[in-house]
Amino acid sequence: MDELKRLMEQMGTAFKEYKDTNDERIRQIEAGGSGAEAKAKLELLESKLQELETAKGELEAKMNRSQKPEVDEKKEFEVKHRAAFGQFLRKGDARAIEALRSEVKDMSTIIGEDGGYAVPSEMSRTIYQMLAEDNPMRSVCDALSVSSEDYKELVNTGGAGGGWVGEETPRPKTGSPTLAEVKPVFGEIYAFPFATQRALDDVYFDLEGHIINEVEKTFAEKENAAFTNGDGENKPKGLFAHDFVSADDGSRKYGKFQYVATGNASTLGSNPGDILISVQESLRSGYRVNAIWMLNSTTLSAIRQLKDSDGNYLWRPGLDRGTPNQILGDPYVINHDMPKIAANAMPIAFGNFKRAYTIVDRIGIRVTRDQYTNKPYVGFYVTKRVGGMVRDTLAVKAVKVAAV
Repeated sequence: MDELKRLMEQMGTAFKEYKDTNDERIRQIEAGGSGAEAKAKLELLESKLQELETAKGELEAKMNRSQKPEVDEKKEFEVKHRAAFGQFLRKGDARAIEALRSEVKDMSTIIGEDGGYAVPSEMSRTIYQMLAEDNPMRSVCDALSVSSEDYKELVNTGGAGGGWVGEETPRPKTGSPTLAEVKPVFGEIYAFPFATQRALDDVYFDLEGHIINEVEKTFAEKENAAFTNGDGENKPKGLFAHDFVSADDGSRKYGKFQYVATGNASTLGSNPGDILISVQESLRSGYRVNAIWMLNSTTLSAIRQLKDSDGNYLWRPGLDRGTPNQILGDPYVINHDMPKIAANAMPIAFGNFKRAYTIVDRIGIRVTRDQYTNKPYVGFYVTKRVGGMVRDTLAVKAVKVAAV
């Protein structure tokens, strides 16, 4: 707790110094100077603020995890499965796993549909928990697990008629809703970590942890890129790969998101603060609950220097436990797969991402052992199926760098 308090105090001090330095830079430029010295100091302070923000987030996540009650999930079958799986990983001996076939009804628990062996449930949970922490899109979007890729949903695109009635008055016929069928676009993602035979023979070598860490790093990077901008070819179609148009909520068709233009072909415009406020106000009130900003760290650096018409900075540090840093009063997430500020780019988005986009995981992570391709190394080919789909195109707005 003392460490968290110290970090928040340092963040408050650093931001005050940042504001003072930026104000001095502006005064120097207005007086005909270059402001170069102040700009150099701002870059150092920017790095310090980012480091403090990261440290605060990691510490709060650690504290939240430590407050969760420990649950003993090592049921008899899971213990046997994990032991058998470990024998397969280290020795290539699958006899113990095969012997478990008779104990389960759902064979996908043991045998991968397309070959290989399914990882034990505890190992799978660990990978998904790490993905949720390291994958910006997973951290803010909805996610569900399915047993079949035939999954689909019906979404209401037009709204059904409704009204108020008395307790005993007849219910009038309501208008028929306009429904659309949405389904995820799936792809198969893989990682291929290696280990030496000497490491596999070392009983103290944490092979399971090694595979988890290597797989999670690869999956987090590739998944986030796909959920953000994926083209739908052998991978999920990303949220920002869908159509964005300038038409507002009342005049565009379902399936198209709205963007607000900056008024300039290559920058955030002459009044970027007003653009961000316009994006906030364009989001219907029902979506404002849990709404967040999404942008990359370079764009955040630019926004950190902006003020509103009253001279207040748009960026504010979160100086209380559980209070995130904010832009115009709303939290944000850094997504490095968001584009930089450039012509025709959409570097900033705002909205309720849980309502806009759903990540769909096909149950089961599979491992195939390969001891031949890269001797003397043993490879572990790890795969899983994952998809993504847009559900509500009213829930997220974007800022587009464009004149109109």
